[in-house]
Amino acid sequence: MNVAIYSREAIENLMQEDFPNNVAVISFYDPPTKRNAKFYTPPVDYSGKTGRVFQTALNDLDPSALEDVGLTVDTFFTEADDLAVFIYAAKADGLDIICQCEYGQSRSAGCAAAILEHFSKTGISIFTDYRYYPNQLVFHKVFDALKMHKIMSVSPYYYCSSEEYIKKQLSQFEGGDGLMFSLDNKKNCIRAKEQIESFLTGKNQLCRTWWDAIDRFIGKVPAQYISARFSADFWDMDYTDRVKKLICKVKYGFKKIDVILYHMHLMRDDEPSNPSRLRKRCMCLSCSGGIGYNMLAKMMWDHKNSRIILTPMIISEVER
Repeated sequence: MNVAIYSREAIENLMQEDFPNNVAVISFYDPPTKRNAKFYTPPVDYSGKTGRVFQTALNDLDPSALEDVGLTVDTFFTEADDLAVFIYAAKADGLDIICQCEYGQSRSAGCAAAILEHFSKTGISIFTDYRYYPNQLVFHKVFDALKMHKIMSVSPYYYCSSEEYIKKQLSQFEGGDGLMFSLDNKKNCIRAKEQIESFLTGKNQLCRTWWDAIDRFIGKVPAQYISARFSADFWDMDYTDRVKKLICKVKYGFKKIDVILYHMHLMRDDEPSNPSRLRKRCMCLSCSGGIGYNMLAKMMWDHKNSRIILTPMIISEVER
């Protein structure tokens, strides 16, 4: 998939010549206001050139200017999720993409950089090109929306413990009471997971590897949480103590340390958290067969048995 950047003038000139076939267009234009009413120019008309057009009215703003116009990062460019769907559909149909804005330097460049970074890790090519000044807000909004779309399309399954439990855990840290998040659906769970991980990292309470977790427990500067990617093959089912649980052994030097995860079910993002209905639309983590998933969990060090006991908080990005 090729991605090109055009200004209004350049695209209008191209439309007078040989407009390319098999392209989808993302067109940013300035929204009409009282100030520009006399000089307002409507968006480019792509009629007869392509039927795959995503047009959006969006001001070319810096992050520092959002507050001046009553916006936040969350309320700026709320169409980004719809744009991600458009981009993925264009890619699936084998189309190239044209990103166009007024001058072909900021909004369109930010969008093009996000697409290239997401699909081929080459977004830097736009940022290092002296012709462009990519809009940082557009880049991050489009890049995050593409990432979320990919995650949401992988699998409908996820897991989360209750908001009450997670908020209670976070409240032990300064600033934890002020974190605002929702776990009412899969998308919000994924966003909450990233927010919580960032917060715990700032508190030096998040590990990314078992070695780090064990090292810190043994070294008397423990971290209480871990976030890592796992495979179902990582665990073995264990029925001892008449409790269904998952167990694995992780290497720490010449030792092998047990990690215990008690049995739970993954939920579907379209299923309400109603226990009476959950059984109909869930997947057992322990018998799901070769899946991978990202897990944020609370850790407890069992001094007596020298092992880690996990309490899952959020599981996302489940792959089969």
